[in-house]
Amino acid sequence: SKDIFLNSLKENTLDIAFFVDQKIVENDYSSTLEIPEPMALLCSPDHPFAKMDKVYPKDLSDESLILTEAECGYRILFNSMMSQFHVKSRSVIETGNVQAIKQLTLSGMGIAFLPQTSVEDELLQKRLVKLKWMGPEFFIYTQVLHYKTKWMSASLKAFIDLMQEM
Repeated sequence: SKDIFLNSLKENTLDIAFFVDQKIVENDYSSTLEIPEPMALLCSPDHPFAKMDKVYPKDLSDESLILTEAECGYRILFNSMMSQFHVKSRSVIETGNVQAIKQLTLSGMGIAFLPQTSVEDELLQKRLVKLKWMGPEFFIYTQVLHYKTKWMSASLKAFIDLMQEM
């Protein structure tokens, strides 16, 4: 979990850690890289939602959802939105495997919630459809963190510089 990695940074057993999660803002840690990652609600082209001009949170009531495991940062974000709008889905298929989520969605099993970068190819090939979401915007961040007082070797600094360039 996130706390294990943060503790490892603090205890100096890790130099840096990559997170794809809700933005981590903690005084003891510095972020050397922060890239916002938009999230997407997705369905197969044959799903009725694929043709809808607008999809609201209430529209997810009684739908089958395909989601990551409950501890995942963006799943927590999604569940929070569902609670905020008092939305209950019909069912949830849960897996930690993004490829499995994509395959289940492609086969018409339900609506998925994934980082948009993980489905760019499927969107370009029109194998998946991004819903025209009218609810709150979802953003997670790719972050690279280190402990604030961490001594940086020349090779670690060079690695961080290279990441920032790319």
